[in-house]
Amino acid sequence: MVRNDGNAIAALIRDGDVLSGYRHDASGLTGDPDAVARPRETAELIEIVRGCLDSGLSITPCGGLSSTTGSPLAAGGVALDCRGLDGIVDLEPAADGRSAVATVRPGTNLAQLQAELTSEGWHYPPDPTSAPDCTIGGTVATNASGPNSFRFGSTRQWIAGVELIDGTGTVRRFQSPQVDKIAMGYRFVGQPLDLVVGSEGTLGVLTEIRLMLRPSPRRVIGLLIPCDGISSLLRVVDAARLLQACKPRCIEGFCPDAVAVAAELCPLDSTSAPAAVWVEVEVDGDEDPDAIVSTWLPVVELGKSVLDPLVVDSPTGFRKMAAWRHAIPATMNELGHQAAVNGGRKHSTDWCVPPRELDRVLDLVQSRLAAARLQHLRHICYGHFGNGHPHHNLISTNGEDAAALDQLLSNLVAAIQGLGGVLAAEHGIGKLKRKSLAQVLDPVILDAARRVKKAFDPRGLMAPGNLYDQQPATKARQRSL
Repeated sequence: MVRNDGNAIAALIRDGDVLSGYRHDASGLTGDPDAVARPRETAELIEIVRGCLDSGLSITPCGGLSSTTGSPLAAGGVALDCRGLDGIVDLEPAADGRSAVATVRPGTNLAQLQAELTSEGWHYPPDPTSAPDCTIGGTVATNASGPNSFRFGSTRQWIAGVELIDGTGTVRRFQSPQVDKIAMGYRFVGQPLDLVVGSEGTLGVLTEIRLMLRPSPRRVIGLLIPCDGISSLLRVVDAARLLQACKPRCIEGFCPDAVAVAAELCPLDSTSAPAAVWVEVEVDGDEDPDAIVSTWLPVVELGKSVLDPLVVDSPTGFRKMAAWRHAIPATMNELGHQAAVNGGRKHSTDWCVPPRELDRVLDLVQSRLAAARLQHLRHICYGHFGNGHPHHNLISTNGEDAAALDQLLSNLVAAIQGLGGVLAAEHGIGKLKRKSLAQVLDPVILDAARRVKKAFDPRGLMAPGNLYDQQPATKARQRSL
């Protein structure tokens, strides 16, 4: 390993006002970094990481601080702000023009990146709602996804390669094989990116990312389908999943409380229905939007609403629709911050189940809340219903309710797994859900995961407290489920 001359450590920022900007993300947890580093060049980042390792300082990478799990919050050590490492390094179209690979730096803002790629005629499908606030490195670190995941999957499917510096100070490069079949034993042996994507900084710090791209669609049409309640919403989702004539790229569900939140902050025409389903369809030709609506009419009728669907087919319409959807988590995040004064906070789920089990999960959450006498808490539900991936957001108003709600949600994880589901589908584990993860994993698998981390990070200095750590860093004040 190349040693550091000490300049990187001397350049760390320790000003209290600066540090205060790195103590919070969207999780409601609190970090406490000793210092902040803000590299602007890859060579500088590598020097900083090696200097910290030589000095025994832990390193927690952070980007836009939009995480809902506390993964970018440093509990001591150095918060490594990668936002200065931004921009597209290279864009390589394939010879046939049907795909391309973009090499980007990890601190690149996702929304800006997508806009720049679109202007070049390319589409990077992963689209988390936090795109205006998050970095591409953060989405790789958590294997993020978004509404488009119904058709295009999560971030992992779109990563061609990465470069990182690990916990030994070694720069490593991994790429995805360009073949359809691999039989090399353990999956990560043939697909090492399966280890890195979603590792939340615990194996190393990303220095460069190679993204797989597809040609931008000629046109996208959106439909907001009104529904008279949750039962009709679920019927619309089921029918939309099976529609082959005009297959959607996203299927989003919004239960009544979520619709009310969005409508209050960002009203739209035709959104006065109790519930709604949002779908997007890519169009290759010049089809009339009315023809698309006609294809979807049997699905729309399942909503049993007297209202017509809202048809969106312009950039302005899509911006309004994105703002309407974003109003939901934004409102709940703000309510969570307000509740923190009295010991409360926002609680959110990221579990995913087979779509056929959605109705059982929604009923299970309501019945458990009632049994625990917590049904009075503010509770909304919305999300990627086409994938069986609802987001429950709840607000506790004091410490007692917060503890009870934490326990209730933790106890539900086993039931989710029993239905064929998983604890986390796009937000990662971070610090908030570490204990819940340990409860549902086979101890042998958990031990193997910790050994993998030790191979990359022998001293445990990379993102301590995230994922599979047995002990959080000494200065941690985080509360884990």
